Amino acid sequence: MAYVFFSILPLFALGHFWHVFLGEGKLCSEITNANWSPLAVGAHDFFRLPEDATLGRIFGDYYRLAGEVVGQDACKDATTFIPFVQPVVMLLLSMFAVLVTLRALHVVWRGQ
Repeated sequence: MAYVFFSILPLFALGHFWHVFLGEGKLCSEITNANWSPLAVGAHDFFRLPEDATLGRIFGDYYRLAGEVVGQDACKDATTFIPFVQPVVMLLLSMFAVLVTLRALHVVWRGQ
């Protein structure tokens, strides 16, 4: 059971995260004060900088990541998001987690 809970289940959770992030995530941008507009849905624009991106806008609170919530306030109540930087860091950390898990499983099963 420990093998399933601490090795297999986290890999399924990681895969589910990427499925939801790339399939249903919405990138929103602040147009005017407290007026948000969706820029992209899904994986299309997460791995590149938006056209209106400046250094201040990227690291400020000008971009948000909304999930499957639909409605007028979907972008307003969403999480702050740093385009290009966050998806790349998440991808690198996910690849590292998969490699470490596979390495650990190899070490566990190598002894038998």
